[in-house]
Amino acid sequence: MSLVTYFPGRIDVYRNDFTWVGTIGNPISIHGSVVFNGLSVFEIELTAEDPIVSDLIEPGARVTMIYRDADLFSGVVTGLQGSLLRNGSIIVRLESDWRLLTNTLAFVRPANQVEATTISVKNESHTTDQAQSWLIGGASTQGTSGTVIGQTGYYYWNPSVIYAETAIKTLITENAVTRLGRPVTVATDLLRGGDIKTPGLLPTLRNETLENACLEILSLDGLGLKVQQVPRTTTITADVFVPSVWDMPLTTDSGVIASGNWSFSYPTMTRTLLGGPGDIAARYFKTMVDTTGLEAEYGDIIEVFRDAASGADLVWPEGITVEENKVPKYYTLRSDVPTNLKTNFINSINRVGVEGLSEGLPKYGISAQLSETEFFHFGGSDGVQLGDQVTVQGVTGALFTDQITQCKFEFGNQTFKVTPVMGKIEDDPNIQIAQTIASLAHGQRRLSKDK
Repeated sequence: MSLVTYFPGRIDVYRNDFTWVGTIGNPISIHGSVVFNGLSVFEIELTAEDPIVSDLIEPGARVTMIYRDADLFSGVVTGLQGSLLRNGSIIVRLESDWRLLTNTLAFVRPANQVEATTISVKNESHTTDQAQSWLIGGASTQGTSGTVIGQTGYYYWNPSVIYAETAIKTLITENAVTRLGRPVTVATDLLRGGDIKTPGLLPTLRNETLENACLEILSLDGLGLKVQQVPRTTTITADVFVPSVWDMPLTTDSGVIASGNWSFSYPTMTRTLLGGPGDIAARYFKTMVDTTGLEAEYGDIIEVFRDAASGADLVWPEGITVEENKVPKYYTLRSDVPTNLKTNFINSINRVGVEGLSEGLPKYGISAQLSETEFFHFGGSDGVQLGDQVTVQGVTGALFTDQITQCKFEFGNQTFKVTPVMGKIEDDPNIQIAQTIASLAHGQRRLSKDK
């Protein structure tokens, strides 16, 4: 912490059309956090007489922040409160442009209309009757006219989507840019991340938020996603990045580790029985076993049942009209079911198994608050960044590696403190409120999206 009388950065203000209108030159205080792959929030306190307040009150007012000559934050003014009296102050609440992902749905079929305007015709393919569904087996798989036989109600990934970055940018482009016309520029796809198509890890989506869809993909390879306006530009840029790795361990003697703790928990699953669609004898089952060597390492076997039915979309051939003949456990054995439909079905089952086994791995948790020193700081061209992997060494000599998940900023009363956070995100009331609102909305969608 250092003695300062001004914020060591630049804060610009814009109208909702990205027109620059001025800067916040002398804030009373600034409190907030930037978050890795999540919503960042800030509160800025100004004097009531500050002329920039009239611009911040305008609907959709925007703010960007620069720290150590690098882009730190961009977002919108989501709330203001202040005193009616002279010599009072006004608090401006900001939420980052990550909110665009939170507030945008990943439609089942983004380029289509929502409501059907015609009735399906047997052996024909028309987007006007499919609306928010896909006829992924081709026109010949459309069953009896007026039915949805052959159609699937889940998002259909284009066969060309193979890598994690491609998947993320496809969803943002189709929904935020093309469908809604948001002022977003999606950066060039550099095919970052691994092949998530071959192992069947492309997520099953049905009107999920872009945030939840992207987070599921990002978690597979530890990628980062930045949704941010570059100061003085007229667009929000969405880009994927690969976080850096800091090889030199930070020790307790370095002065960098301000506080923290660690934890370990035993594996909770080494193999899983996956229950797909179907009832009693007709139900489809599959087993998956951990391939990382956990059972040999721990000398233990832990079986867990996982329900994999909800995202498994069975598309039955036209000739199967009797319900008794629609037996899920025979689905992949039928010669009249197209190979691509079998593949989609199996991938949806496998995805639940992979997620379950991943969740069952032993957990090594760490949460640490770090202090800036002469040799260690956050931001700029040479500092640690959000998402970077950092290793710390505890008093026992054990090494713990995790990502920089958050960085807290506190300015006011002639002090300025920057606190990078490693591991679990520290409690921040503003972040908690934003996450609670998002969670409630997500929960409501989960209640209805499978219908």
